[in-house]
Amino acid sequence: MGKRIAAACIAVLFVLPNTVAAQDNRYVPVTGSAEAPRGFVALCREDAQLCSALGGTPERADAPLTEATASIVPAVHSLPLPSTPPAQPDADPATLLARVNRLVNGHVRQRTDLAQFGQGELWRRSGIGRDAVGDCEDIAIEKRLQLIAAGYPAERLFFAVVYRRDLGLHVVLVARTDAGDMVLDSRSPYVRPWSEAAYDWISAQAPGEAGRWKMVAASAGRS
Repeated sequence: MGKRIAAACIAVLFVLPNTVAAQDNRYVPVTGSAEAPRGFVALCREDAQLCSALGGTPERADAPLTEATASIVPAVHSLPLPSTPPAQPDADPATLLARVNRLVNGHVRQRTDLAQFGQGELWRRSGIGRDAVGDCEDIAIEKRLQLIAAGYPAERLFFAVVYRRDLGLHVVLVARTDAGDMVLDSRSPYVRPWSEAAYDWISAQAPGEAGRWKMVAASAGRS
């Protein structure tokens, strides 16, 4: 989704229960409330099943979009959701995260929504087939669905919006693990702790709170 989130892209975070200590720097510190990205809101208005799978609340999708989120967005065309998880997913979460990150990054040709659809922001899953195309949030969605299908706990995954001067707004997937929040990024073959990702952190889905987005503490991320 290029360099914006209204021309921007999203990230994905792994979520644990809210018992995580606020001062534990292994986990992304969130505070206050934030508006969900307009593309995510539009997706929830168009596809309730996918919205629920991605931690959204379809029942809120009937509310009018605010000025910040309003835009003419065509219907979201999504692939079928993953079927039931395999009986024996990877025993090691780190191995599974790395495998899915490489799989999706390696199969999806990255292209902005503007170039592909002629509009600034459209959230959809990229798929991983021969003709798979997508931008940062599409790739984050695909990784999230692939992980859930492989048996990874859905409540430990969340999206985050980050920023870098040379890139602009960007979306990533975050997976919460016992070792901390790990980032699956469309721009990297490696899964890294959130604190080692070279971004300023803007907002994220609230861990364990369906449909809520929160601001990331101002001190988080690189200076």
